[in-house]
Amino acid sequence: MGRTEQRRQYQSIIRHQLNTKEPKTTIEYYEKLHKDGYHEERIVQLMAYVLETYTKAIIGSNQPFSEFEWKSYLNDVHYTIPNEEAESFDERDARNNSKRIKKEYGDLRKNERQYLDELIAIEESLYMAYLLFDINENDAKKILHVVIQIILDEIDQEVHNFEDYVEEDLYFLAKNILYCSDPYLNPALKEFINPIIEVKPENNERLFKPLLLCLNRILEKIDQSGKSKGYFNIVKTYVKVDFSKEPKWFYNERTLARISE
Repeated sequence: MGRTEQRRQYQSIIRHQLNTKEPKTTIEYYEKLHKDGYHEERIVQLMAYVLETYTKAIIGSNQPFSEFEWKSYLNDVHYTIPNEEAESFDERDARNNSKRIKKEYGDLRKNERQYLDELIAIEESLYMAYLLFDINENDAKKILHVVIQIILDEIDQEVHNFEDYVEEDLYFLAKNILYCSDPYLNPALKEFINPIIEVKPENNERLFKPLLLCLNRILEKIDQSGKSKGYFNIVKTYVKVDFSKEPKWFYNERTLARISE
């Protein structure tokens, strides 16, 4: 079953719960998001993603459905109300961003070894998404393009709206990568980086250059792999995923040493 079918299945469950008004937790959370300004379709998408995450967790641990746990999963979601006035992100922006990164920062085609650990950290997150949510190469590219735009927005001090580009599940999978790479979203990562390079807007370009180079390089690898085995069939030969551990951060001591030079 592919991502589109899984998405449709869980959205159907959420709509059924809303129609039957059971469980109560689903109704309460729907009303909360609606009051906060979320559109109905995006609420269903978001809640379907959370339900899928919760369902796969209890199946993996052989536990029954618990409304208490379901409520806990929903309450742990850090959502952002889309800015209706923000510029809408589209495929043209995605292409232009890749060109901008190459023009302003270069590329890693000949220097990939310099950032092997950082590349693998991102690829592990993508491979986990592939194993858990059955994403394909096109989904992976969209996830990476969302991450790139959010990072460029940090540099440019701008905001984009992704509602017309991806559904909520892919947007949240992008946020999972950002949590491991954006110190503005992860306080522990910020604490790790700050002694070497202070996390502040004036330093964003220096800080995020390695990340943008690696994200762009992985996009190239996905495009190149499409002509042979497929990206995830290649990645599984060198990426090892341990679901019992937290995903790796993008930044390590060597990354920060290069940035501070």
